[in-house]
Parts: sequence; C-alpha cells; structure tokens
Amino acid sequence: MTGNPLVAGPVEQPKSAWAGVWIAEDIELIAQGVQNRSWVDGTLGAVGVGLDGLALVTTRSALSCSTASRG
Repeated sequence: MTGNPLVAGPVEQPKSAWAGVWIAEDIELIAQGVQNRSWVDGTLGAVGVGLDGLALVTTRSALSCSTASRG
C-alpha cells in the first residue's frame, strides 16, 4: 500500500516530564521564553497560566456549589 503524499507522517518528539500537567507546561513555556528572550513564548505562557488558573478556580467553585446544594 502506498502512502498518500498529502498526509503527514507521525512526528517523533520526546515527551516532556511535565506533559499533561497544564500549569507546569505553561510555566515551562514562560521559562523558555525568558531563556530564549522570546516575548511571544513568555506572553503565551503567561496567558496560559492565567487561563489555567481561572479554569481551576471556576471548576472548584462549581464543584463546591453543586456539593453544597445536595446537602
């Protein structure tokens, strides 16, 4: 079977130790931005930390509200 030239093959990249831990990935991105003097990476990391923090707070508050209404 021949491969389709329009379909990209899998890319082998090493997994980060922080893969799946969203807040840690964002902090790592900020650190890379500082090391590489890249304001884009730093800004994206900072926005990611803020949004992940907001998601954490809203999820916890939603869970506590639903638990409180049951009791």
